[in-house]
Amino acid sequence: MKKKLTALILAVTLLAVFLPVLSASAENGKIKLTCVEGTPSQHGLPPENCFDGDDHTKWCVTGNAVYVIFKAEKATKIAGYSLTTADDNNIAVGRNPRDWTFSGSNDGENWTVLDTRTGCRKMKDVNFTAYIFGAEAKEAYQYFKLDVTRIVNGSCIQLSEIGLVTDPSLIPADDKEQEEETYPSGLKFIDGTESPYGCPPENLVDGMTQTKWCHSEQTSFVTFESITPVAIAGYKLVTADDNNTSPGRNPKDWTLYGSNDLESWQIIDQVKNDNKMRDVNFTPFSYKLKKQAPEYRYFRLEVTRIANGQCLQLSEIQLVTDPDELEDVAEAENFPVGEVIVPYKTATVDGVVSEGEWDGATALVLNVEDTRGWYDNGAGIVGDTSVLSSHTNKDFTSSVRLMYADGYLYYLEERTDTTPFYGSSNELRAYCQDSTLFWLYNSKTKMAPDVFSVFAKNSDYNDGKPYIVYAAGNNQDGAIELNIEIQSTVTENGFVIEAKIPLSETTVSEKDLALGYIRCTFCSVNIFNQGFSGNAEELWTGFGYQAQYTGVEQWRYSPSVVLTGREYDYQPDTEPEEDDEWETDPGANTETKAAAASGAAVTDAPGENESGGLIWYIVAGAAVVIIAACVIAILKTGKKK
Repeated sequence: MKKKLTALILAVTLLAVFLPVLSASAENGKIKLTCVEGTPSQHGLPPENCFDGDDHTKWCVTGNAVYVIFKAEKATKIAGYSLTTADDNNIAVGRNPRDWTFSGSNDGENWTVLDTRTGCRKMKDVNFTAYIFGAEAKEAYQYFKLDVTRIVNGSCIQLSEIGLVTDPSLIPADDKEQEEETYPSGLKFIDGTESPYGCPPENLVDGMTQTKWCHSEQTSFVTFESITPVAIAGYKLVTADDNNTSPGRNPKDWTLYGSNDLESWQIIDQVKNDNKMRDVNFTPFSYKLKKQAPEYRYFRLEVTRIANGQCLQLSEIQLVTDPDELEDVAEAENFPVGEVIVPYKTATVDGVVSEGEWDGATALVLNVEDTRGWYDNGAGIVGDTSVLSSHTNKDFTSSVRLMYADGYLYYLEERTDTTPFYGSSNELRAYCQDSTLFWLYNSKTKMAPDVFSVFAKNSDYNDGKPYIVYAAGNNQDGAIELNIEIQSTVTENGFVIEAKIPLSETTVSEKDLALGYIRCTFCSVNIFNQGFSGNAEELWTGFGYQAQYTGVEQWRYSPSVVLTGREYDYQPDTEPEEDDEWETDPGANTETKAAAASGAAVTDAPGENESGGLIWYIVAGAAVVIIAACVIAILKTGKKK
């Protein structure tokens, strides 16, 4: 009896192991699908992955217009087809197809359209989920083709599996009901400036902050409709998904219009040189009207200038009728700029700012009250920050301005400092006394930047005169003093420095300046404890702090240098490299994999290894034989005893 029980347990155990394999093999063997051709992947994720029976692999392609052709093992009359989302749709949103055509053929050349979708948003940003679409065919086909002409958002399309459905009962009842092109925001897109990055203007009113409108035009617009006419008290503009790492893309100048006929437009609000929006992600910024606007059905946002760079991006615009819903965001008196205007002018290097001498040059400003609230892209205050609660801008403020003419860069630094410290035995090293480090970064070569350490004076060095120490490649240990024109004026509460730096002493050229390749940033050391020994290693332990502008040690985010006041005829040596900031890693994978949700409706099978099914049948058959043999042997042994 015990032997029989043992045999039974063994049989059940082995069957539990092998039957799922057999079952899966049989399921996949219904209709074998093989990839014939398709748009290749730039990311090592080819179209063949859609037919391997594994939804943890995927086809991922950069581009809005892609296709794949696949072949069934035999001609099949279908009721529909399935598209399965990939492994990271929940974090890489917008990669599902939106517009496409599904066709059938019996020769792979002449195609019959079986289904067309336009503006389809039934596929959601979830992982490993199959969506079934009806495509009733009048006859059987062996070849099938999926042509995708547009995706929901972004630059990549991805799918993990494509399958065929033969059972009409599995087609959703509402399959042919097209979704309305109105969105949860209560606004409907009409027209707007298109995006080359797959981030279209309709994203601005789709009710989802995870999508965005992003383009490279200098001026742009988006026109949209309110479901019902509204009299707004203001509106909100919402930043996008990566403002913290791609600063300067917020609008700077814009106008909001209203209309009731799409022909006659009235100005609702006009903003110039906005300083409210910050480089933070998914954040709404409110703009309250001086008085309630009349009732309008249609609205148009026209942007005429952005904060910096070549791209505008916004995730949402929200119309607000209740003024109490509009948060009052104060404009920053001082906030990092994205663009440094450098006029073609000369300055008298005397340590005195004459009237009008530096007009037109952008001032990069560091201070206590504003800078301590900066956190992104290298900006902020580091070191001993315990004194910041008692320090004000009168205790520390530092600003830098630049001009350029005839091969020389003119440098102006103005500092307010109630605790000046000018003594150090390590006179060529920054951080050993009050100093400023100024960097010039070439975004074309992407090499380590030039650094200039600027000193107003040193009590025991250079006869107490100002000087600048220079190092290429940010190698501060190899810095040398420049023999240049430089003068400073030291006062009771700070100092002024003017310098004339020849570009020939640096790695920067006029051509790179004129073509906009150069970025700049700076930091200033403030030693507030006069007991400081001059040992840089001890600086941040009770003696001083360092205020940093955007881009310190994160050079690509530093402000762009823009030369003005003179025409240049320089031409780029090569075409600019394509910006890769727009694309989320197409191979990104979540830590936790969700279970496949394709169900019995999907009848796809391995395409790359068509012999796989046969192998598993052999293995499963052998397993059954082994199980039977084991059971018989155990039972016979029991009888002999």
